[in-house]
Amino acid sequence: MLDSAAGRAIKRKYRNLFRSREELLAENLTRFRQKLAFAHEHSPYYREICERDGIDPARARPEDLPILTKRDLIENFDRIATDPRVRRDAITAFLQRSRDPAELFAGEFLVVHTSGTSGEVCYVAYRRRDWVRATSNFTRIALPGIRRRVAFVGATGGHYTAVSLAVARPALTARFFYNTRAFNVNLPTADVIREIAAFRPRILVGYAGALRILAEARRRGQFRYRPRVIVSSGEALLPGDRQLVEETFGVRVRNLYASSEHLYMGLDVPRRKGEGMYLLEDDLIFELRDDCTLVTNLFNRTVPLFRYRMDDVLRPAARQGAYGPYLIVETLVGRNEHAPEFVNARGERDTIHPIVLAEFYVRHLTAFQVRLSGPDSFRFLAQLEEGLDEAARAAVEREIDARLRELLAEKGMENVRFAIERVGELPPDPETGKFRLIVPERS
Repeated sequence: MLDSAAGRAIKRKYRNLFRSREELLAENLTRFRQKLAFAHEHSPYYREICERDGIDPARARPEDLPILTKRDLIENFDRIATDPRVRRDAITAFLQRSRDPAELFAGEFLVVHTSGTSGEVCYVAYRRRDWVRATSNFTRIALPGIRRRVAFVGATGGHYTAVSLAVARPALTARFFYNTRAFNVNLPTADVIREIAAFRPRILVGYAGALRILAEARRRGQFRYRPRVIVSSGEALLPGDRQLVEETFGVRVRNLYASSEHLYMGLDVPRRKGEGMYLLEDDLIFELRDDCTLVTNLFNRTVPLFRYRMDDVLRPAARQGAYGPYLIVETLVGRNEHAPEFVNARGERDTIHPIVLAEFYVRHLTAFQVRLSGPDSFRFLAQLEEGLDEAARAAVEREIDARLRELLAEKGMENVRFAIERVGELPPDPETGKFRLIVPERS
């Protein structure tokens, strides 16, 4: 059943390449109404909205619904979810226990979480069939082959979005076509380089910063293998990084835009150099605004997201390009965080990738910020869930301490000192008005 779902999804995406934009938008509107009708029946949150605002799912348009923020999703998660098994307390307990991104919650759902650059911890659940339909987009990045080796370089050992997209492949056909291995970017850099070279991947997927490190290692003669396909994901791919990687490996970098809430959202097409990034509108409806992007998800019925607000600002580059009927936006998506650099136990300078910190998870920790205070020290500002007694707060603090020590030990930074400080709120940067996850103290 999962394999047939993947086949139908791939067939529909291929068919869309030859359709007009009007046909694509008309079909998406029909699917939107079908999904809203399902949410009206199974989601108390959306049933209340439809009845309160007099919205008829059979005739509704996306703009008829209110905007859903990340805070709305966190606070109303149980009422938004359409399956009684998908509950906040059960998911947070699962995420606290499970470190295997391929392990299923309640035997049925794939769960991903992130704090991103907002510092707020968020999670989304997907039925296996919906996950397979969405992740069929990987065939647009790299054509299937027999057990083609795929290396993912990023944060591992948890239900993070990027590693889950790489290794969680419920369909048998996906496991037949791709042999995927994840490499922990938080290990000592020299070890990661050596292990990837031994694996000899045909397809290399990683954070832009990790790809830059591999390119620099190749220029130093430490990494001689050259993948056939290189994909950047997880953070903004800056022009300088793209040029370095492409010139070093002789391969055009494919830039992938993804998120926990919507999985694959956009990608550029290497042979269409300079066109920009195509939004994957087969399963998503985008509303581009000057200060944010609203996204309606058409494939996830477990946690339905209508007009979900994302802080990414997507600027149209053209109405339509040569690759299907999809909208094109400027390639640079999102923003980069400061990469903390410390002196490790061996006296060497090394960095912790900011996404490793962005994916940090402890149950009842609702938001956090890292303040860098020196070459071997930092402060961890923790905002805890409301309503916890002192004993529960102390237990959360002990878990934060244990996870931070584990993260530092992976990187060989047992010498780095830190202090955990509880805070009531985490204010945005006074100059930019945006929240910064990692802040040098001198800032």
